[in-house]
Formats: sequence, structure tokens, C-alpha cells
Amino acid sequence: MATTKKQTKTVTKKVTSKKSLFSPELMGYIKDGQIQRERFQVLTEEIIKSSKKDNYPHLYIQSAAGLGKTYAIENGFQKNKIPFHKVSGSLSIFKFGVKLAVIAKDLGKNEMAYIYIDDCNEPLKNEENINIMKNILRDEKTYSYQKSLRSQIGGLDSVETAAVEKFIKPGGGFVVPTNNMVFIITSNTKLPNTDEVRTTKDRHLNAIRDRVNVKDFTMKPTTMWGYITDIILKSPIIPKTVPQSIRVEACQFFYDNWVSLNNRSIREVERMLQAYEKHPKQYKMIWETEFKK
Repeated sequence: MATTKKQTKTVTKKVTSKKSLFSPELMGYIKDGQIQRERFQVLTEEIIKSSKKDNYPHLYIQSAAGLGKTYAIENGFQKNKIPFHKVSGSLSIFKFGVKLAVIAKDLGKNEMAYIYIDDCNEPLKNEENINIMKNILRDEKTYSYQKSLRSQIGGLDSVETAAVEKFIKPGGGFVVPTNNMVFIITSNTKLPNTDEVRTTKDRHLNAIRDRVNVKDFTMKPTTMWGYITDIILKSPIIPKTVPQSIRVEACQFFYDNWVSLNNRSIREVERMLQAYEKHPKQYKMIWETEFKK
């Protein structure tokens, strides 16, 4: 179909009037961040498809804090209507085992439980805890607590006590089977590969790496900024009352002041935008004084 001169002018005007939100360099960083977000999407699908029949069903997801690991994982389960159990990674290794006992107590022989360990710090704190985790994930596929329960069990509630009592062993302590469990672990700690082992603890952490599928989301600062920016510009978590121009301004502020920021996370940008909503005339002053070191 022929195009008139008037139509050509209109099309040209539309194309040339479209302006980029950021400089070409920053748009490149956002593209890098988008790739990492796509990886997270693929990861969510992989979590859902994990099965105890896999040789390596467990996932270890590492990234800097504040990038939305928890949200992505929980949303993936909920969106696909798959039940899961969330266990804090700050629990003592004893309380961690108690939580597993509560889950295992009512787990059918052919059932599978997804266990999401959020910020797995305590279970990987020292050699003793790491050895327990190694057995949970692959070797014996059991959680084994070999110390006396006399001083510990008194602090448990009735549900926890009943669960532990089901798995008590004659010699003391308790053993929980984990062969029907798939673990999804998130952490800010990178598991060292073979070439990065320097200490005894590194060697034990490397043994954990051999028992899980590691998903490393370590990013360059520019990619991390692009990742956060892509979420802020597109995410429904930001109120519609915040103009797109202010979102862009907040992300630009984040880039310009990256080194001197108090925190580098999605939540921090959300707080900046919240400050704008409450103080639309003074928000720039608030950003400068409250969000920088």
C-alpha cells in the first residue's frame, strides 16, 4: 500500500520524538540487569520442577542482599500453587532439626516436601553444622543430632516435642529422614569452587557445593544497578501515584551515588519513592541527607 507524504511525516515524527529514559551506556546496564532477571525467571521454573528423583535436586541460590530472592521464590511457589515450608537460616542447628522433624512427622511415604531455607547462615556457620548439612543433602539423607536432648527439649512447644520424640534414637539425640525433601537454599555467601578453597571451612563449603545445584547471581555493580532499575521501572509493587519520571530520577540518583549509598537494594529505592510521596517538595533534600552515608 502506498504511503502518502503526510503519513511519512507523521511516522517520522513518532520515531524521532521517542526519547530514551537514560543514556545509551546506562540502557546497556539495564539490559544486563534484564538478562539476570530472566535467569531468575528460569530459576523459578527449575525450582518447581525439582524432584527427589533427581541426582541433584537441591538448589543453592547466592546473590547480594536486597535483590528479591525471597520474593521470587515464594511468588513462584504460590503462583503455581505448590505448597512449601519456609525455615529461617538463622535458627540454631538444633532448632533447624526440630523444624525438619515437624515437617517429616506427617509426611507420607511417597510425598515430597519443598523446604525453603531463607538466608542460610547458621547451618553453614562452622564445620560441625556443615557436616550435618552434608548428610541432609546427599550422603545419608538424614538430619542427625547426636547430643543429649535433656536441656534442649524443655524449650519446645507441644507440636515440636511430639515431632522430636517420634525420631529419638536409643543412644540419645534424634535422627530425621530427609530423603523425601528438596531444599531450596538462599544465601549471601558464595560457596567456593575447587580453585577458591583456601581454608578448612572453604573445603567443607566446597563439599556442600558438590551436593547442590549452585545458582550464582554475583553481579558487577553496574549490572546490579540495571537489575534494580528494571524492577523499579516495571514492577507493580511501586504505587501508580509515583510518576515514571520520579522512578527514573530515583534510579539515576542510585547510579550517581552508588558508592556512597547506605544500602543498595530494591527496598531502598522503594523507601526513596515513599519519601517522594510523603514530601513531594522536599524529596531531593531527603534523598541527599537520609539515603547517603
